[in-house]
Amino acid sequence: MVVMMFMGACAGSTSGGAKIDRFILLFKFLKNEFYKMMHPNAVTTVSMNGKGTATAIVQKTLAFLILYILVILFGGMALCLMGLEVRDGFFCALSAISNTGLGTSSTGLAGNYAAVPDGAKWLLSFLWVVSKYSPCCSYSLPHSGNADRPWIMIT
Repeated sequence: MVVMMFMGACAGSTSGGAKIDRFILLFKFLKNEFYKMMHPNAVTTVSMNGKGTATAIVQKTLAFLILYILVILFGGMALCLMGLEVRDGFFCALSAISNTGLGTSSTGLAGNYAAVPDGAKWLLSFLWVVSKYSPCCSYSLPHSGNADRPWIMIT
């Protein structure tokens, strides 16, 4: 469940998460890097559906994923400092940034967010706003540039 919350959905979806397309790009990039370690003179590119992806897009995607992880880590640590249990703090931070609303222990099925301190609620609201309105979310999404097929994000 945590992996699905972290990944989210496909490109163009309104659900939260880092989007599967970014992880596909990450795994293909890592595969190329390991290949380059074995064959140092090889010239490789990350390809999606048979077409090369610009290096700038790959770099922006990697930067977004690192920033996404850092926001979850710092949000989870801040929530723990505000009095939430470690599991609740990090799960709530992931839940807020991925826009799922799920909870564990005191914020799960048996409880609600009423027991969460007010400062933590403000932080969770801020994490949600960061996930929805961050300029890097739309800036780092790979897209095809096809005006006739705007729903296709990666070609």
